[in-house]
Amino acid sequence: MILGMIKRDGALVPMDEFQAEELELLPNNTPLAVKVEPERNPGNHRRFFAFIRTAFRMQEHYQSEEHLRKALLIKAGYYDAIESHKDGKVTFIPKSMNFDRMKEPEFKKVFNDCLGAFHTMLTEMDRHISENEIYQLLDFE
Repeated sequence: MILGMIKRDGALVPMDEFQAEELELLPNNTPLAVKVEPERNPGNHRRFFAFIRTAFRMQEHYQSEEHLRKALLIKAGYYDAIESHKDGKVTFIPKSMNFDRMKEPEFKKVFNDCLGAFHTMLTEMDRHISENEIYQLLDFE
């Protein structure tokens, strides 16, 4: 069982009604182990995809936001290299950013590395960036 709690005035408090109901299922007067893990920030997750939409509008090579997202993950170094059994050619597959499996500190690093990868990508595309576009990208840093 995983409970979403916040610490308030020295006590753990359920984050919502569902969490309160789950907490009630725990036995009284029984010692419990608590593993503290910061929850992934949904706002930061939405911000990453807002960055992808903004970045997509600033380039002309990739035909979909999803292709750009995958290319940025690979360029930022978040990929698995799979060697073909047939000819030995290597294919790069971007790693998953699964919301439930990737912790917030790792997500922040991936996000930051993708920002850097996009800056590099624009330079490689010989794409001039306007002052307005620079400010748009700086909003994500």
